Amino acid sequence: MSERKQSKAKEPRAIRQLRARQRKRVAAIRKLSDRYAEQPFPKRKAEKWNRLNRELDETEELITDLRARYERTARLDDVEE
Repeated sequence: MSERKQSKAKEPRAIRQLRARQRKRVAAIRKLSDRYAEQPFPKRKAEKWNRLNRELDETEELITDLRARYERTARLDDVEE
């Protein structure tokens, strides 16, 4: 198995769930972008665009933090053995 597949298989469920939500946000962002290509967003759509992008960024930070904590505790498990 490739290193990437192994690391994904080892990822905690919380990270996998967050990644799934990220994919939905990305799809919604792309849909908005395609729908309003070459024109300004109406106010509500601009607010939605901003919210989705903010959530995407915040969740990416959370995933990075969770992954670091997971990797750290995995290293601690190796020390205890």
